[in-house]
Amino acid sequence: MTLRPSRLTKGFLSAVLILVLAGLLIFVINPQLSHPPVPSLAVTLSDQQEWRMQSSQTWSLEKDQPQISQQLISTLSYQTNDIIYLEAPIFIRFSHQQARDETYIGWANFGAVINNNLRLTGDVNLVNTPSNQDEPWQLQTEELYYDTEHERIYGDGAIAFDRATLRQTGRGYVYNLSLDHLTIKNEVNTYYESAQTP
Repeated sequence: MTLRPSRLTKGFLSAVLILVLAGLLIFVINPQLSHPPVPSLAVTLSDQQEWRMQSSQTWSLEKDQPQISQQLISTLSYQTNDIIYLEAPIFIRFSHQQARDETYIGWANFGAVINNNLRLTGDVNLVNTPSNQDEPWQLQTEELYYDTEHERIYGDGAIAFDRATLRQTGRGYVYNLSLDHLTIKNEVNTYYESAQTP
C-alpha cells in the first residue's frame, strides 16, 4: 500500500510555499521593512567609575535567612572604589517571621552600598506595611543607614516617625527591624492624638 498525498495536502503545501516566497521577495525588494541598524550606545565612564547601570533592579535572598528578601531599584547605579552609588533608589524588604508578614519600602534622592550595607540620603522616607493587624508607620529623615547583618536602621540626623495617632520627632535614632522597636536618642518630642469619644 503506497500512501500518496491528497490534492488538499498538495494544495496547502503549495500555498504555504508561495506565501513564504512572496514574503521573502517583499523583504528583499523593500529594505525599509527590515530592522534599522542598532545605534551604538556611547557610555562615558569617569576615570574613577568601574561600571555604570541605568534602570537597575537587584534582588537578594540570604541563604541563612530565607524568610527575608530584598530588592533595590535605582535609575542610575555606578561603582567607584568598592562603593556602589545610587540615584533615586527604592529599597524594598520583605519579611516573613513568626506568622507575621511585613514589607518595608524606602526611597530617597541618593544612596550608596558600602560593605553590603545601604545608606540613603536626601529626603529619605521609609514605610512599613504589615499584613496583620499592626498599624503601618512612616519614618522621614535626611540620612538612613541599613545594617543588614543586625537588621537595624539608624542615623544621626533629624527624624519624624508617624504611626496612626502617634508622632515622634528628634535627632539620632535606631530602629530594630526584628524587634519592631524605635529608639530616638536626642531632642525627643512625642505627640499623641487621643481618640475622640462622643
